Amino acid sequence: MNKYEKIFGKEEGEINYEYELKKANLVISNVIEQRNTILNELALIRAECMMLNEELAEYKEEKEKETEEEETNEE
Repeated sequence: MNKYEKIFGKEEGEINYEYELKKANLVISNVIEQRNTILNELALIRAECMMLNEELAEYKEEKEKETEEEETNEE
């Protein structure tokens, strides 16, 4: 029997507040862990987005310089 079966495997009957508290704490800790995982992944996505934004800005600057050079060469 694993720890989840011990906590969630109680039979119906009288309310056992210690059991209910353990169950609630387990659920809360799982939700917090999931939230932290999502926040970490969101931070990675934001960092990648910022890097891509910088690369895009550099690419646009290069393209503008190339078009200006082409225009001056045509004249």
